Amino acid sequence: MTETKPTVIVRRVKKVQGGGHHGGSWKVAYADFVTAMMAFFLVLWLMAATTKPERAAISEYFRNPSPLSGTSSTPAPGMAGPGGASTSMIKLGGATDVSRGNSNDPFQNQQEAVPTPVQERERDRQRLEALKQELQEAISKSQALEPFKDQLLLDITPEGLRIQIVDKQNRPMFDL
Repeated sequence: MTETKPTVIVRRVKKVQGGGHHGGSWKVAYADFVTAMMAFFLVLWLMAATTKPERAAISEYFRNPSPLSGTSSTPAPGMAGPGGASTSMIKLGGATDVSRGNSNDPFQNQQEAVPTPVQERERDRQRLEALKQELQEAISKSQALEPFKDQLLLDITPEGLRIQIVDKQNRPMFDL
């Protein structure tokens, strides 16, 4: 008797190349492209809609966002400085208005003639110098601020006393 072997049929499924599902990564790339194009067209529109002095002001803002020049003896860590200084006047008397002065003002109780703008500016400058000196002494005496002493910049600007907190090691100032 002869043995018959079973016949084995191998069927191979041919896969179609091309097309098909490629995941969603193309959507992210497309969204990035569309966002970049929108930003580009906004820049073009702004360039066409502004005058030359306005464009120069916008350019200067992105170089140094601070409206004040400052006179700090410590160099700033950035290319054009940390910037971002406030333009509001520092109220020396806390909640009381600067124009009324504070209770520790030696000039408050004196009867004097109406000061000229030059005298008033000089008096304000002297007050700001005294405040700056007082703050520098307090910072140097504080043990808690000892490691950060070189990161606190104090300088007098035309707008008042500017206090800047900078980071020398280029770390984030706050947790994410």
